[in-house]
Amino acid sequence: MIPKDWSREIAALTPFVQGTTLELPGEDHGLLSGTRLLGYDARGGCHGFNGIADGSVDAIVALGIPSRVANWVEEIAHWRRALRPGGAVALVATDHATAQGIIALLNQLGGFEVGAVRAIRESSSACLCVASRSQVAEIRNPLGSLGGRVAALASGDNEARSELYFQLGTILLQAGDPQLARQCFDSMLRIEGSNGDALFGLGMCAASAGQWAEAKERLEQAKSVDPQNQEITRWLQLADRSLAGTAQGTPVTSSV
Repeated sequence: MIPKDWSREIAALTPFVQGTTLELPGEDHGLLSGTRLLGYDARGGCHGFNGIADGSVDAIVALGIPSRVANWVEEIAHWRRALRPGGAVALVATDHATAQGIIALLNQLGGFEVGAVRAIRESSSACLCVASRSQVAEIRNPLGSLGGRVAALASGDNEARSELYFQLGTILLQAGDPQLARQCFDSMLRIEGSNGDALFGLGMCAASAGQWAEAKERLEQAKSVDPQNQEITRWLQLADRSLAGTAQGTPVTSSV
């Protein structure tokens, strides 16, 4: 059998081979220099990603779309985890429809800024599709696709609006912005005068700022609403230890 001429495809992919580059087993493989070739197991899982540290890969390339992938959602999750911010995925698709399918999937799953699909050969339908790892897109894509529906639900139902505030407040608190988080939890209390989740959230905001007296007050209020919540109990114990330590000149620090 005469080997396929991949010269133009290799030339199109070569600029993306830099630093640590993983090559997926596509229609052909092992023809690019400077890459680490991965393999798939019998069930279609790419075991080559095992042991690769988060954000340690500069590029992922393939001569042809891998055909043995059993779960594309899982596969792209591997790419997203392994690639550094700004790292590239560059794949050769044998036709434009396949290329657009991969691009659509990357857009849907998020975490990638997708570039244009371009033809490689005039006499062939082979295309190069390129995307770059983007943490901004990982936030924007799912929120952009779901935001309208979430907003519509929250605009017509106070319970749904309260849940939206809680989720936003929790995210902001975890992101290290307790002031904005506090506004979300306060908004929950304006909707529902005594909401255990909102009170717990306000306790967390105060704790993150080292305001342990306020944290204890809010946590005690939350405990009265939700007495079986063991996480509230744990944080109340931490607040007590922190206040005792402050009185003795050895404050307890914590991360929310």
